Amino acid sequence: MRLFRFLIPVLSLLLVDSIIFAQPGARNHKDSQPNSRMGIPASVTPSDSDSHRSDTSDSPTTIEIINAVASIATALGFIMVIIQFWYTRKKDKDDQVRIEEERNNNLLDSQSEQKRMREQFELQLAQSHTQQFEHSLFSLLNLFNQVVLQLKFKDKTDMYGDDNPVEEYGRGVFDEAARRIKRMCELRIMDDPDDSDNPYTHPVKSIAEARYQMAERYHDNYYIYFEEILNHYFRSLYHIFKYIDKSELIKDDRKPYYASIVRSQLSQNELLAIMFNLIIYDYGYPQFLRLDKKYRILENFRHDAPFLKHYYDLYIAIKADTESEDGEDGISLKGYRSLYLDF
Repeated sequence: MRLFRFLIPVLSLLLVDSIIFAQPGARNHKDSQPNSRMGIPASVTPSDSDSHRSDTSDSPTTIEIINAVASIATALGFIMVIIQFWYTRKKDKDDQVRIEEERNNNLLDSQSEQKRMREQFELQLAQSHTQQFEHSLFSLLNLFNQVVLQLKFKDKTDMYGDDNPVEEYGRGVFDEAARRIKRMCELRIMDDPDDSDNPYTHPVKSIAEARYQMAERYHDNYYIYFEEILNHYFRSLYHIFKYIDKSELIKDDRKPYYASIVRSQLSQNELLAIMFNLIIYDYGYPQFLRLDKKYRILENFRHDAPFLKHYYDLYIAIKADTESEDGEDGISLKGYRSLYLDF
């Protein structure tokens, strides 16, 4: 652009000079000098001089016209070359800018497409993981329900000690266990409800006493009659919650939802048995209790009946105490095993 601004005035001057050079006066002025150098006498009559000047000034030769036109054409040609050069450079710059913009747009489009494809892939992968997790979880639940259906309890006497054989299957086993707990509580309350040592009518004095009572009831009502029957049940249920907790196929914020599905499969009498199992050392304690704290396994447990409320309060007291002690995940085993060595 700077070169163009410089050459335009120069070419204009050259054009003007060419036009002036093409005028007849300029030609006569140049022609007079060679004649004087050649010694031609100046004694020419005025009439001859005037006649010659008049002829030359009024009728320019063809060569002069051609030279003038050629000069103008040459100047115009230079101008056209400069314009073409400027236009080409401008077009090249515009093309370069356009190509750069297209490259940037293509890059942005490529990045957007890659991001979209990555998000789609992650979504498909998450859906695949969810399907895989759900398939495994529901397979475990199916096996768990089969375990429940295969439960079988037989006893020659009923809970009153009479010779009435008892036979229960499936979840009826938990119903029988709950009936035995309720009957035992009623007998203890009726013995002496005003006795300060009666745990059913007076609150416990310490957490250790609460743990001892739970262990004693577990031994009297579950260990003697249902230990071999329910062991497989508790292990199966524990591993279902453990699978949910340890799985990397789903996000952590989705795990409580699947835990709630498992909770919905449990009856009230099953929750009663689970409550005892959670706080008995080497049974549900401490691993299963950790999962209970995290996924609230007993959330749907109804404990309105007096004997249920008594044991539920003991469970809450023990659970709260373990949460306040130092230890892995807030659970301490210190002094716990010794409470159950007699059973």
